[in-house]
Amino acid sequence: MKTMEKGKSVQVVEAMEYVSFRMTWYFFHNDELDRFVRSLFRSVHNPNAKSIRHEKDFNGSALTSDDWFVVPGKVYYAVRDFAFNIRDKIKSLEQREAEIQPSIDKAVREQYDKIYNEGIERGRNLLVSLALDDISMSDLTGQKKEPYTPQN
Repeated sequence: MKTMEKGKSVQVVEAMEYVSFRMTWYFFHNDELDRFVRSLFRSVHNPNAKSIRHEKDFNGSALTSDDWFVVPGKVYYAVRDFAFNIRDKIKSLEQREAEIQPSIDKAVREQYDKIYNEGIERGRNLLVSLALDDISMSDLTGQKKEPYTPQN
């Protein structure tokens, strides 16, 4: 029974359509995610598959490199489509960020100018208050003014 079950599973595996390709491009442009995708492809790699469809990025006949894979078509197309969707979303976010960045820069510049101008105004008011004797230097330094007593 075990032999028959194993034989059926081998027949199912052999009947699957496989895709042969060389992973010379990167799905995510992220080392960890790309390593994960390569590990996934390595785990289902079957160089002895009978029904192999060569993808356009297949450019050779020898499976000698870690970049060569023969994987079930369903796995290849699912991972490829998922990766392209992620890449499209990242490009969309980058484009949106590029559109928003000028308004962020403008807001930061305006806030900087506002804070700077408030500082200038406070400095002027401080100088005017000192000149009009509304405040004294001791008020600014925290020192107490000793009453003047003439020394004999």
